[in-house]
Amino acid sequence: MSSRPSRLLIVDDNEMNRDMLARRLARKGYVIGLADSARDLLPRVKEDGIDLVLLDIEMPEVSGLDALQSLRESYSPNDLPIIMVTAKKSKRRHRQSPGVGRKRLSDEADRLPCGTGAHQHSALP
Repeated sequence: MSSRPSRLLIVDDNEMNRDMLARRLARKGYVIGLADSARDLLPRVKEDGIDLVLLDIEMPEVSGLDALQSLRESYSPNDLPIIMVTAKKSKRRHRQSPGVGRKRLSDEADRLPCGTGAHQHSALP
């Protein structure tokens, strides 16, 4: 197991949602990267060594579902876990994304190894 903290990338066009998730997860010891769109997501995941992506379902330009499909062409669910997030309640959206699941974010985050490094919150370069 790696001794470095897990690196999470939060992708959401809503700044308040990004910041709330970042604060909660940083307190658990994760290194947090932030993105306001899914544009250029694949290179960012590769360059920053991201361990998990939290991806908003509904965003302008590139939707979260389109970004999920693109990431899955390069990464299996074991290689790169992706948690789809949304502030909206919509059963229709859940039906459009089979296999994504509806587990609580905190339950998923608690299962990720944080490593032994210092608790950090940073905007990944």
